[in-house]
Amino acid sequence: MKKHSSMYLLMTLIAMVSISCVSSAYAQQKQADQKQAPQQENKAVKFMKDIVKWPFSITKQAVGTVARTADTGVTTVADTGTSVVDTVTGKPEKIKDVVVVPVKGSIDTGYTAVEGSVNTPIKGTKEAFE
Repeated sequence: MKKHSSMYLLMTLIAMVSISCVSSAYAQQKQADQKQAPQQENKAVKFMKDIVKWPFSITKQAVGTVARTADTGVTTVADTGTSVVDTVTGKPEKIKDVVVVPVKGSIDTGYTAVEGSVNTPIKGTKEAFE
């Protein structure tokens, strides 16, 4: 009978040590999860802020595109005016610029507008989610 009692005691001791190890591992895991929870909340908060910021970044990029396009258009008009004035005031060699400058300027203005329209959502999204 003594042999069985010792075996029961040993089995009880092994069970207690196992339960203690499992409880300790569970407590450590719970502490690790609690440390990671604020980081996950911070990521979620950052993502929500980025979502809110995104339309404003797109708008900023769109305004920049409009400004660059307008600047190119104004430069074209000014250069065309200069060419016309030069031609009228006695520089006939500038007559080709009266035709070339507006065509080239229109192409440049169109390119600026198209390029900006294509890149605006890309740049705005990158800026918002950086």
